[in-house]
Amino acid sequence: KLRSVDSDLTSGDGDGDDAKSMSGSSYGVKSVDDYGGLNYHYLGAGIRDSRTLPNFAMESVSHDQMPFAHGDIKNIPYVHGGFFGAAPFMLTNPHWISILRILMPDVYVEISRRAAYAPAPKLIHWAENNPVVAAYGTAHELEFSGRVPTLEWDVFLDPYLVKRVEIVLNEKEGFLQRQRDSRKKAHKESHRKDDDHGLDVMEGENDDEVIGNPTPMASSNERLVLSYYNAEIRRRTELLAERMLIAHGNVAQLVLEQTGYLKKYNFSRVKRTRKTLGGGIFARQWLAVYADAMKFGMGVDDDDYDDDCESDTDSTGAQDDVNFEDGAGIDHNAQIVAIGGHHGATSPDAKSATNSSLEESVSKTPGDDRSIGPPRKIVMMRSNEDDDDISIDGSITSELTSPQTAFLARTRKAQKARSAKKKGQQRVDSTSLNALAKSICPDYSIKDSIDSLKHIIQCPAPFGLVLDMKSRHVSRKVWALVIDFLRDAGARVEGIASFFVEEVRDISKYCNSPVNEIVFAHSAGDIQLGCHDGRIRRGDKVFFNAGSLLWDYPNIFDVNDMRNILEHRMQICFYAEDIKQSYRLKAYAKTTKPAQYSPKNQNIMSDDESETCAESADDASTGSDLFTKLLVQDRIRKSSVNMDFTYEEVPGGVCSTIQEYKNHYNLKIGLYVQEFAIDDAAVSLIVKYVNANPHVYELGLSWGGINGLTVRGIQPGRFTATDGLWNQRYAGMPWREDLKPSDESTT
Repeated sequence: KLRSVDSDLTSGDGDGDDAKSMSGSSYGVKSVDDYGGLNYHYLGAGIRDSRTLPNFAMESVSHDQMPFAHGDIKNIPYVHGGFFGAAPFMLTNPHWISILRILMPDVYVEISRRAAYAPAPKLIHWAENNPVVAAYGTAHELEFSGRVPTLEWDVFLDPYLVKRVEIVLNEKEGFLQRQRDSRKKAHKESHRKDDDHGLDVMEGENDDEVIGNPTPMASSNERLVLSYYNAEIRRRTELLAERMLIAHGNVAQLVLEQTGYLKKYNFSRVKRTRKTLGGGIFARQWLAVYADAMKFGMGVDDDDYDDDCESDTDSTGAQDDVNFEDGAGIDHNAQIVAIGGHHGATSPDAKSATNSSLEESVSKTPGDDRSIGPPRKIVMMRSNEDDDDISIDGSITSELTSPQTAFLARTRKAQKARSAKKKGQQRVDSTSLNALAKSICPDYSIKDSIDSLKHIIQCPAPFGLVLDMKSRHVSRKVWALVIDFLRDAGARVEGIASFFVEEVRDISKYCNSPVNEIVFAHSAGDIQLGCHDGRIRRGDKVFFNAGSLLWDYPNIFDVNDMRNILEHRMQICFYAEDIKQSYRLKAYAKTTKPAQYSPKNQNIMSDDESETCAESADDASTGSDLFTKLLVQDRIRKSSVNMDFTYEEVPGGVCSTIQEYKNHYNLKIGLYVQEFAIDDAAVSLIVKYVNANPHVYELGLSWGGINGLTVRGIQPGRFTATDGLWNQRYAGMPWREDLKPSDESTT
């Protein structure tokens, strides 16, 4: 596990953007990896007093830790499940258990009741999308590899808030379309007048005046209206992103989400589900807990960065009034209302427009010309209710606000805030763990949390994300707004992924800068099918479950196959080791290395070589050498037998391969597994296979645990497979040996 950070860093400027960094792991300070991807490194890397190791070696709660038999994973593009595979190791660390108890007491109480007797798969499963466990895994990577990992977020969007954003987007598009139509009409009228009077010489000037340079008064009004639309979109997007639910959901909730029905009900069910059973936490609170856990876990003193944070907060804190270049102040508590009215507008003086509201500047209309200017009157109606209760139906009203009513609205809102605070204090006194967790949960904005992470990790890009879209039937424009907001707040959104290709296709067109559009698949057969039916296109980035490379898809219509399965499962003596030793890679997993391929780093060492290097290492750090020696001895003592690649044979010996599809469609392929459903033999074989074939699996293996370690407590049973595929085996398609990439026929 111990590496020198200098060996990972290579020379180069590392210029690029988020869309280019998926070719390798993503880290803090830019450097270029062996395959051209951008890396980020932790400035404070180096072995010192460890805050993630309880002893000299990593230890699981059941003392059944197992190193990978063939070394660490060389390329981890993102951390699957937010480091939930590190939960058994975190539960042995008193320091991090205290952090969990302080920041998430409800989760701590549930886990403290299970830790002593629960099997390893359940201990791992409860930690999915847990911010404290994610902070523990991040801190461990920072200490022992100097790498700032990219985390995966499973995200649900609130359908109510999505609707609010879409309303303003539609209003803005309608306004722009009406402006274009009115200019075309004016353009035609000018041409007709020119033809009547024979003013051919002045035609170009008239065109410029009408189309390219509208009158300053109309242009000022248009900019003012658009600035209001943009401000309202930003405000509603911020609320949508901060109330984005970080949760995986259970099977029933995921199935209901696919239908597109009862979306509000389904979102409320996911929100109410306990955090240890697939429920989640809002993005704002998740990042706040994550930042505090990193601060406590890394032992960072508040005095180290409080002054900087205060200065940043003063300049970018709560912005109730947003000022634009036009100088129009727009209240964030205002509600957009579309009012039918005159389309023409006469702008007031520029100086007075700077100090007036949008309502006053666009409400003065002459009423004689309805073809030019803002098509509808846009006024801001203050709501007497909270943001959650703002109407989204776009109802038409003609009631205007006055300073008196605005003052009364603010007064009522302040009274409601005080009463809510009193109720919150009363709930703290109750014995509800939920109330306790909510009352002590830190409340920072997303930007403030990421700013604090910059000081804690000493890195300009401390938080990387891959968003796994769990919400269905959401427009690409809304997802693009969420991505842009997170990037503006300081997050590195390196990719957005979904099992449904149409959900992620062309999202980059609506983002300010490109984002990796990632296609998730359950099995290798899904990728083959997607290539033939056109869902997967050339150059796509795809990830599939590596367990499908080991799983035998049974033919349920073959009586002999079913009888063999039943006899095998129902035999008197069942040995898990027999199952583990029988793992074979499928025929379609065969690879061939091109003659010109020669990566810079092909130092996949055997255990003996690792031991020799460790024993001959420099004795600069006694703790480092001791930890290395213990880890190597533990690997030699507990690792499985050295496995060579053995492929299954197919009748006739002819079978298409994943590599053929990768080359034909120019795909970038990565793998992932379900960490709570894979045993030590399967993960060791998959890691060795991926490390040996980086020319096929350019995106590496997304591992959601401690790199190089797993637990022995995950073992196959009579009716339980531990190849990492889990329940995805029932959703994935088998590989068809008779199909070739060049076949044009669809399946």
